[in-house]
Amino acid sequence: MATGTPFQATLLRGLEFRLSASWDISVGPVAEPNMDYLWVVSPPVQMAPHRMIGPGYGMSARESARIERPLRFVLTRSDYDAARAAMKLESAGDTLNEMERLGRGRLSFTITDYRIRDEVFADGRKGDAFEWIAFKAEACVSLTAAPMFRDFLVSEVFRDRPAVPVLATPDARRFRTELTRQAAAGPNFAGFYTFARWGCGAGCVTGAIIDSRTGQVWFPKFRVEDSIDASGKVALHHGSSFQLDSELVIAEGVINERGAGTAYFRWREGKMQLILFDRLQ
Repeated sequence: MATGTPFQATLLRGLEFRLSASWDISVGPVAEPNMDYLWVVSPPVQMAPHRMIGPGYGMSARESARIERPLRFVLTRSDYDAARAAMKLESAGDTLNEMERLGRGRLSFTITDYRIRDEVFADGRKGDAFEWIAFKAEACVSLTAAPMFRDFLVSEVFRDRPAVPVLATPDARRFRTELTRQAAAGPNFAGFYTFARWGCGAGCVTGAIIDSRTGQVWFPKFRVEDSIDASGKVALHHGSSFQLDSELVIAEGVINERGAGTAYFRWREGKMQLILFDRLQ
């Protein structure tokens, strides 16, 4: 695609993917060409080289071609308004959690080929610019309502001194250092539990659940990895989120080696129960 050429592609739920003539990336309603559902949940908001193609923000065109662009977007105007409101929260962590919750659409944009030319800009600076690019973009739009933390609230939170993990199994003894260290901080999940996590290789995380009252340790099937596309770049970064007052766990990436997407689990009766798997298409 030659420089200065815009591009649009229709998505589900009345949305479209857009690459403007200046090669800014956005997603919005087909009926509202100036509305962008992407920027509000694809931080950072102010410095945004990942939401544009070409030189800028201190990057050259060549550097712009190489960066990863795993992006999110909201699906409705009400979620857009909620994301705008979340930017005013006092806690940056709370803002990011709300962005993650509301950004139920995902977009992976990868430049697969390009040609660069030397450029002299209007202010006299010398640099480079694209003559053309080839790209691959993959979007995932949820057709179902995603579970939310408030749907699985607990009625009680453990406030006493946490128990020492019971190292009754080979796995528990193998990971005794992480289990002991993370359990000592107290519960962080589902009222009574510590969700301890650690790396299982590059771009991979796994973990265990510890009962802060008794020290009992579970090793549920929970392995989350980066999703790698055919070019070897990360199409979807691994991640997981949970809250002290909820039984819900949200994991994103390649889930338990079954495919890439977002999985919603409920911790219930010693088991990690899969509620919904929103596969990346």
